[in-house]
Amino acid sequence: PRHMLLAQSNKPATAATLHPPAPTPFRDWTSALIELQQPGALRVEVYNALGQRVRVLFDGLREAGKHLLVWDGYWEDGRPAETGMYLLRAVTGGQEITRKLLRMR
Repeated sequence: PRHMLLAQSNKPATAATLHPPAPTPFRDWTSALIELQQPGALRVEVYNALGQRVRVLFDGLREAGKHLLVWDGYWEDGRPAETGMYLLRAVTGGQEITRKLLRMR
């Protein structure tokens, strides 16, 4: 006899998928791909290990689909970021996604 297993997930559908950044560790720049399931507001920021906001990469509306995020390793005021761990944080559709970055100089 053949059997079929049906499963249902209780997890809510995700508004976005933030792929791991590459390259990491990085010297000059790093990038990450974000896939939005629907159009809407998107805010993407980089934070250092002390929780200080280093840079806002994007803050506005985006269409559904794939979008490339690039960080050049600089603070908002133009200073180069120090060697260390950073967090890439994306907020969209009530969802927050965070990925680790490692900067080497």
